Amino acid sequence: STQSTWGREGEKNSLVVECTSFDSEINVNYINVIPDVEAHRKLSRFDRSQAYYPGPEFNSLDERVQTSFIEYIRGYGINEELAVFVEHVSLEKEQRLYMKWLEATSEFLGKE
Repeated sequence: STQSTWGREGEKNSLVVECTSFDSEINVNYINVIPDVEAHRKLSRFDRSQAYYPGPEFNSLDERVQTSFIEYIRGYGINEELAVFVEHVSLEKEQRLYMKWLEATSEFLGKE
């Protein structure tokens, strides 16, 4: 899951959108307005869930509201192309981590 944040110059509140991507599709989980984006970013995912009400589950919103939000975030580049990119980068990262794990495990077992 990833979060995107939009703020307006001179305004304290920011819009936070939590999304996931799967099969080249962006799925919005929550949309929320937060009062302090810097404080929000410093919190762990668990602490954020305790500090802020994330808003209702996105798919429980009226379809017209969902459509409006989707059109809004697409205007900022959160779309299928971004989903493909995120999935690609995630797979590459997973492969790098797996290779490091194999090396460390092999090295450890080879010392016996």
